[in-house]
Amino acid sequence: MFECTRCIGVCQYRRPYPPEAFLEGRRSSRMWIVGLNPLGEPKAQDVEALENQFGPAVRDNERPGKNRTLKDTRYFRRFRGVSQRLYDLLGRESGVAHTDLVKCSSKRFLFGRAAEGMIANCLPFLEAQLTRYHPRLVLCNGADVVAAVGRIVGRGPTSDETSYTVTHDGHEITLVCSGFIQRLDRHAQRRLGREVEAYMDQFGIV
Repeated sequence: MFECTRCIGVCQYRRPYPPEAFLEGRRSSRMWIVGLNPLGEPKAQDVEALENQFGPAVRDNERPGKNRTLKDTRYFRRFRGVSQRLYDLLGRESGVAHTDLVKCSSKRFLFGRAAEGMIANCLPFLEAQLTRYHPRLVLCNGADVVAAVGRIVGRGPTSDETSYTVTHDGHEITLVCSGFIQRLDRHAQRRLGREVEAYMDQFGIV
């Protein structure tokens, strides 16, 4: 069992895998979505289970007669409004994976100094993930994620950039900057989707 007590008194990480292993989907994924933090404790009990979070479907005890995967949760269904292609590639080999900036789960995210401390404490874990797996395209979900990833790669977006490309650890990485997916209206979701799909075409993420 792996434990992290960097944010003791606020939250505590205790799972069968280290924080830097928290990546939902295939390690080969060429595109990542990076969210803020998990809402609720992930059910996966090992790295293999993390890789299969998006399928095959499992029985949902809360909805008799229904089978659910992580893709069926409200959070991930919102990405269908951004891009059906992106949504369909969740969990696929060389497709789309998901991780969070803050690895600890909560019922809601903390704001202010507590949040700043949690982000600072977790930043090395996300940096280790980016360095190890080298995703080609990263969708940063929310301003805090955009700023944090910018610190990792050495710069954030300019005022007129919605995406930008940098070299990190010898590999090119393109970062797409988004507001919180939960707060985007349909028009903003589709604008984001068109930008993401253009990069998916460019990089051969199919």
